Amino acid sequence: MLKIAYASGINGEFGYLGGLPWGRPLKGDLQEFMRFTADCVLLMGGDTFRSLSTRLRNLPHVVISRDPEVHTIDGSQPNLQYTYLDVSIIDRIRHVYPDKDICVIGGASIIEYFYKYADSVLHTLIFSTWGIEGYTPLDKEVYIDKTLTLDHVKYPISIKRGKERGYNYLVRIYNKC
Repeated sequence: MLKIAYASGINGEFGYLGGLPWGRPLKGDLQEFMRFTADCVLLMGGDTFRSLSTRLRNLPHVVISRDPEVHTIDGSQPNLQYTYLDVSIIDRIRHVYPDKDICVIGGASIIEYFYKYADSVLHTLIFSTWGIEGYTPLDKEVYIDKTLTLDHVKYPISIKRGKERGYNYLVRIYNKC
């Protein structure tokens, strides 16, 4: 199974200065992210991997980056690394990890690329009354809460609502029809 997990603001806010537009992760969102990605291979871009303080929960990390020295803040290296973005990467990962799901976790261009191949998408929508300037927006096609009519997405399953640090959030899972 190919999964995607990400959070965005109501206007598509995604990345901000190498981090999240709302600062540190929201606890409720992080709990659902951990459940959704449990026992998965995590697939991400170099900037996303560099933004991690360390590797996440001993899961396999696969990075797409041309930088041969890509590492987390604590110096951890990815398990596998590819220098180009192509759907064949999924088959290569499945060859190495045949019993694991693959979950794409960022950045925006990698999520956008693999979105059409995803079987399941975990999306946390973060609500802010003031908006967030200077963010990296997601493409309209991948920003699913603005485009609920996509052919390959069923009605979402809302799994959690919450409020933390002045932000309301809604966690949903979308599954392929």
